[in-house]
Amino acid sequence: MYDMNTQIANIKSTIVGAEALLWSELSNDNTHHQKMWPRASSTMERVWNRNVQTGNYAAIVNRLSEQARRLTRRGIPAMPVTVEIC
Repeated sequence: MYDMNTQIANIKSTIVGAEALLWSELSNDNTHHQKMWPRASSTMERVWNRNVQTGNYAAIVNRLSEQARRLTRRGIPAMPVTVEIC
């Protein structure tokens, strides 16, 4: 279904998948889903999307915003996607 798009030469055959971690001293039982799923989505966007273009932030934000809306419609709380740092 998906094709791995790694930028590291000669490593594609050794990678089975990817892992997104949530590490935050500000996360708790009430907020971890809100933070985890949008971050996992952005990690997987980078790892699995063969057509992703680094630097084309508008397209990435549009896709991730739609994913956040999809998660919310399915009852999974997701934080809004932003491009601000801090």
